[in-house]
Amino acid sequence: MATTDFDFQSSRDKILQRAFRICGDLALGEPMTAEKLDQGNQILNDMVKSWQADHVFLWSEYVGSITLVASTQTYALSTDPLVFAVDKAFYRLSNADTAIEVTSYRKFQDITNKVETGSMPVVLAPYYDRTTGTTKVTLWPVPNTAAATGTIVYHGLTRLKDFDTATSTGDFSPAWTNALVYGIADDLADEKGLKLGERQIISQKAAKYFALAKRGDKAIDDSDFVCGTYNYGD
Repeated sequence: MATTDFDFQSSRDKILQRAFRICGDLALGEPMTAEKLDQGNQILNDMVKSWQADHVFLWSEYVGSITLVASTQTYALSTDPLVFAVDKAFYRLSNADTAIEVTSYRKFQDITNKVETGSMPVVLAPYYDRTTGTTKVTLWPVPNTAAATGTIVYHGLTRLKDFDTATSTGDFSPAWTNALVYGIADDLADEKGLKLGERQIISQKAAKYFALAKRGDKAIDDSDFVCGTYNYGD
């Protein structure tokens, strides 16, 4: 079987069409008007942002690399996509990977000789730099000339993309599709003034699908990232 046998995922417009049909505001096969697309798109993106603010842990994984420079301790991570945390990191030399401890910037502060140099970094401490709006990492020990012949490979976490286009999926897992559809329908039901009984049915399904999808949620350990507490310059 081909991988295409398992890659189905609903696009933004398909999600919005289902939500409007659930509310009885769109017939099967009827095209979406520009007004409905705008209304549904605003609800969808606002809803996703509110989920993230409510500690729903939705993210994508990104594998990036850092080119080491001798005597340079601090490096900026990717800004496109914007990495906000680091899950794992390795020091790669001649295609051989050695795991690096990913710790918090607070724990990095406990190291006595922070400017000690060495032939391979063993600690990586991410932090958010408010002055630049980027995530940076500090390495220990500071790479020397020998260490600079290798690279750091990291597994970063990025925010999900917005639903900006008709075919976008927002990086969501298909497991979240029903939660998205019924979440939109729940807000639409209020805006369109559906009868109380109809709103209650939609709200109950929205809550059910949200709970099912959230079972796969995974929080980030506090030691992985400290947002904006310190600004450690290059």
